[in-house]
Amino acid sequence: MHTIAVICPGDTHDRVAGERKAASRSVIGRKASLKDSGKAPSCYVIGRKASLKDSGKAASRFVIGRKASRKDSDKAPSRYVIGRKASRKDSGKAASRYVIGRKASRKDSGKAASRYVVGRKASRKDSGKAPSRYFICRKASLKDSGKAPSRYVIGRKASRKDPGQASSRYVIGRKASRKDSGQAASRYVIGRKASRKDSGQAASRYVIGRKASHKDSGHASSRYVIGRKASRKDSGKAALRYVIGRKVPRNFIDLKRLGT
Repeated sequence: MHTIAVICPGDTHDRVAGERKAASRSVIGRKASLKDSGKAPSCYVIGRKASLKDSGKAASRFVIGRKASRKDSDKAPSRYVIGRKASRKDSGKAASRYVIGRKASRKDSGKAASRYVVGRKASRKDSGKAPSRYFICRKASLKDSGKAPSRYVIGRKASRKDPGQASSRYVIGRKASRKDSGQAASRYVIGRKASRKDSGQAASRYVIGRKASHKDSGHASSRYVIGRKASRKDSGKAALRYVIGRKVPRNFIDLKRLGT
């Protein structure tokens, strides 16, 4: 069996590659064999048809415009593959990076699976920390939950599953659901009607003109709530801060003036 002469950039000594691993590098446009598998056999092979055995971390790097096979899965098999149709097995952290305008599959989930995918319709499995970043004006799915699923999503209707600390950040003018509770659930939500679950330290921050519920208690529960009617639970040192125009309870004692 004859060996194949391969000329590589910067190779000044050996012109004949002895190993099969180095024999397939820098070979452009060749047909892939059934044994093409591993880390580096298909590097710098441009425009070839992927075989069934193409799998691994770097098997499909720098392969542009190829049709994805059924075995394309792992962390980074689809990097720098532009405009291809996503297969059913496309999953993982960086499987869909730099794939622009593709239709999302049912398995698209994880932390960064949908980054830089602009204008696609969200699937039912889109959940996690950052699957919906840079998705503007999309309709929220039923599974949108977690810490930051609704960041930079403007004007969407809140779903029933929107709980957590930062689920309503930068969502302007939405109607509050029954599950809105926690520290920062009502931040930057202006003019909404308070629900029965609004309690805690910062539940009523920046919520202007709402009617106080009977659960409003604690140290800073009434901060920046202007013009509300005082409830029976309003007590403590800082409960009266920034609450304008309400009646002071009879049992209020200013401990700071007493020197304690």
